[in-house]
Amino acid sequence: MRVILTSCGPETERIREHFPKMPGTLIVCGMMTRRCADTNVRSAADHAYQAKPAKDACAAMDLNLNGEIIPADTVRKALIAALDGAFAAII
Repeated sequence: MRVILTSCGPETERIREHFPKMPGTLIVCGMMTRRCADTNVRSAADHAYQAKPAKDACAAMDLNLNGEIIPADTVRKALIAALDGAFAAII
């Protein structure tokens, strides 16, 4: 198992560069679940990694949709639920 702290952007490329032919398990955590965790879990799946987002180690911020505030915890749970099974095994 490999544990890599990820973010959107350069870290995603780093994963591809350093582990291109070494499939394994990635534990994903981070702030802004809707960006970093979501992006890296989906990218990991595309590159034959088994991604495991740590649901209690991911966070989000409130979102504003046309004046309606969507609470951060709802955003985080919805994104984690969307990844579960299709792209990852949630831990």
